[in-house]
Order: sequence, then structure tokens, then C-alpha cells
Amino acid sequence: MKKKIALIAAVALLLGVAGYGTWAALNATATAKNVITMGTVEIGLRDEIQKAGVDVEEAWEKFPDTLDIKPDDEVVKRVFIKNLGDSDCYVRLKLRMQITPPEGKEDQVDPDDVKITFPEGQDWTLDEDGYMRYNKILTPGSETAEPLLCNIFFDGKQMSNEYLGAKFDVLNIAQAVQSKNNTYDVNNGETVLEVQGWPDDSTVVEPEPTPEPEPGV
Repeated sequence: MKKKIALIAAVALLLGVAGYGTWAALNATATAKNVITMGTVEIGLRDEIQKAGVDVEEAWEKFPDTLDIKPDDEVVKRVFIKNLGDSDCYVRLKLRMQITPPEGKEDQVDPDDVKITFPEGQDWTLDEDGYMRYNKILTPGSETAEPLLCNIFFDGKQMSNEYLGAKFDVLNIAQAVQSKNNTYDVNNGETVLEVQGWPDDSTVVEPEPTPEPEPGV
């Protein structure tokens, strides 16, 4: 019983990217120049969270910098991508969980204890790299008409007291590639999975986990 009571203590869920902000200029790489044309590809992200227990459009609000959660909680989140460059592009997005465990518990926590799933029927397609690709071209200044919806579940059956005081960073890893000379033919049964030229994961620089706030701030 003591273990169960302790498990209810809140841990902090820290957001990797909140609000609009330039994420990266992700265009040509050494292995992708055969499908990349001249131009600027630049994207911005914003994400929102749904208020607990309410399933209406007005329930969405900006994802906070910190969010108190407990085991068996589920966070519903959606992410928008905006084309901030001057070229049409395709975009894709991957969510990755980073856990900063309490001191001395580094070997006792597992990111897989937090389940990230994507409801079916969205205008996004999962690729072999684990990214969700938006099925439409984003023109300069436009935003994904349908955000990527995802559910983040904190599996209470797997999360023991070692997680008390842990912090979770949900990292939005986004990429973009120009669409010129890089399209697919729906009439021939092709999908957005035919789009090429994405940067290799080894070239992606992930953001650092959210730092601890300064005392008194």
C-alpha cells in the first residue's frame, strides 16, 4: 500500500517544443541532393494539449512548460507544422521520449514505459523510419490542415517508485524536404511514402532535455 500511495506522487512532464519557433532548416544533405532543388525549407512547430475529460474543439490549449502527471494518466496532444520557408515541401514528425530519472535511479527507468500511439484515420502515414508523414504538400506560409494527433500513456503497471521525481521530455523531431521534382502519382497507387530525400536520422540534432529551473525562479 505504501508503494501504491507513493506512486501517486506527481512527476513532471516537460515539453520539448512549445509554441511557434523555428525548429531547423532541414533541406539538402549530401545524400539527398538528387531530389532537392534550390530554395529554403524551414518549418515551425506548435503543439497543444486537450483538457482532461473534455472532448470538444474548444478544449485544446497551448501545451504548458510543465505538467503534473501520475501513473496511468493519458495525455492527448496534437502537433501542427508550419512552412516558414519559401518553397513547397513535405513534412514528417516523430515523437521521442527522454526520461531524466532521479539521482541513483538511472538504470531503473525505461522510456518504453510511456506509450505513444497515433489514432487511425489521420491524414498522416507512418514510414519505415518511425516518422509520421503528412500526406499533403505545405505551401509557403501554410500550416498542416490536420495536426498530428497522439496519445501519451504513462503505464502504471510498469512504473514503480523508481519513477518518483522523474522528468519526461517529449521531443518533437520534425523534418522537411522540398516537393519540387519529388512528388508521387496517386493514380498509380503511389503514396507519400514515395517521397525521397529526407535527412538521415544521424544528421538530426535533438534538443537537450528541459533544464532544471533555477532556485527561486
